[in-house]
Amino acid sequence: MKKIVGILSAAAVLATSVFALDISAMIQLDGSIATFGKDTVKVLELNPWDPQGTSDYVWRFDVAGDQAGATVYNYSKGDGNNVAFENVAEWSIWLKPIDMLKVTVGNIYFGTQSPRFGWWAKTVENAKYGFQCDLDFGPLQITAGLGGPYQGPWGDDGSNKYWFDKDYVGLRKLGQFWVGGSYNVDGIGTFGASVNRGAAVNPHGFPGFLGSTPLAIDVYYANMPWGETSWFADVALVFKEKNPWGGTEEDFGLEIERLTSQLYFEFHLDAFTLYVVDVLNVWLDGRDNDVFKDGFELKGQYALDSFIPYVQINGYNIMDSALGVRLGVGFDVGACNIDLAVQTDLGWADDFGVTVGVPIEFTLNF
Repeated sequence: MKKIVGILSAAAVLATSVFALDISAMIQLDGSIATFGKDTVKVLELNPWDPQGTSDYVWRFDVAGDQAGATVYNYSKGDGNNVAFENVAEWSIWLKPIDMLKVTVGNIYFGTQSPRFGWWAKTVENAKYGFQCDLDFGPLQITAGLGGPYQGPWGDDGSNKYWFDKDYVGLRKLGQFWVGGSYNVDGIGTFGASVNRGAAVNPHGFPGFLGSTPLAIDVYYANMPWGETSWFADVALVFKEKNPWGGTEEDFGLEIERLTSQLYFEFHLDAFTLYVVDVLNVWLDGRDNDVFKDGFELKGQYALDSFIPYVQINGYNIMDSALGVRLGVGFDVGACNIDLAVQTDLGWADDFGVTVGVPIEFTLNF
């Protein structure tokens, strides 16, 4: 870790001495003070990743100028060791040959609207390596990206990195891509749509849909003024391959699989803020059971000077007889933000069970 910090610090000093660049970085650690449950007592834990999915990075470093910049960051894969402190996971370089066009190579990203209290909770998310172009026409925004090959529901196995390969079968010749656009109407909101191949269509809280999808069409409407009452609705129609483990052109043909949607509402009244999100999944592929799943999450918080106490209820698995309740407080110590909470997980599918934990998160931005 000291080696990484030293390299980043040296790069920052060199860059600022030669070019007019903006330098920013962050380091984040997550852990737990204690966890108590049936036949369970655990005390003091420190993770290089967040098993709750509320954060992505162990560390991140950004360099930005007027016409070019770069991002380097890392996150743990959750493999139980500390390799995340030594290895770079993702990197990208961007440039702006003209003001209205931004080109990114390396790690590229595109996602739909997300809740403000959970910026990671996007209905459609593309995180690939490849090439991306973003066009800015004021109220009209257009993005397009090309990733690697599409190799089935669990993504790229690393055997081939070409976006198009004639040796593949049927639609598998065509790699991962997305094309999306949005238009903002003053006083009304933003309307957006995208076509995605290789995207993850999995709003936060619905595990089991983490793999790539061969095709997803998404539309959304959002009215999200900062710090004011706001809302959005996001709907994605997801397709699947007839037989993703097959080997013929017919196997890789597409058919409708499911409809996934996310509804969000945010309410402000003085120092009080309430966030509510509902996620709905409907299977359309003719299965006989489990065709419908609905879940929710809400968070209420009240700002008291530098302290923000909150209550957060996780009901994504309410239909599976499980509920999570978190009572916490966020506060700053200098440049370090600390989130300390008491997490209670309830389950009543068979026997009633309760697990109580005390998670803690440290984030340093500089």
